[in-house]
Amino acid sequence: MEKEVKIKNFPDLRTVYLTGEINADSLYQFKKDLDLLVQADEDIFESNYRNLAEVDKSLAEYYKKNIKFPTIKVDISSPGGSVYCGLSIYDIIRAYNKAGRHKISTKGSGYVASAATIVLLAADERTCTENTTFIIHSISSWYNGKLQDLEDDLEETRRLADITKKIYVDRTNITNDKLLEIDKLKKDWVLTAQEAYDCKLVNKIL
Repeated sequence: MEKEVKIKNFPDLRTVYLTGEINADSLYQFKKDLDLLVQADEDIFESNYRNLAEVDKSLAEYYKKNIKFPTIKVDISSPGGSVYCGLSIYDIIRAYNKAGRHKISTKGSGYVASAATIVLLAADERTCTENTTFIIHSISSWYNGKLQDLEDDLEETRRLADITKKIYVDRTNITNDKLLEIDKLKKDWVLTAQEAYDCKLVNKIL
């Protein structure tokens, strides 16, 4: 009698939420929620692989080589916050997508501003709801101290600004001149969903 192969399905709920201010707490929660989803995928994969291997090892190896996990969506509704934490989340998403085993998309809804727009750009597949508002502006610095402390902070702020500007320029059709104009005017650049689509901040409006 042939052994029955039981293949488990991956969970349907595959969304990690990034809401509120981006800070150390939200970074920790993001990592925790994403790790739980990824670990659940890996556990199901291992179970399926073992079940297949008991029946047909070549089939199990084919499954292992060609497995594609369903996309994980990062749902963003945030006013932004810490650039460091935003860049950390950006790097996490980029690393997963580069590895290719798990695919992560991003979706903006409600209000996506400042560092939250950087997180949005981490994915190749980026969507938003039709009434989402986006805001891009210069990096803020709130440091107080002696002259040397202020000079050091200015240098660090400029370094972070260069990093974020490169992300905007590389991942959208927003030009460096446009970003320099925002810096010069010291104003927020407010975009509708359609305007975000036009400048490739997102590639689909839901």
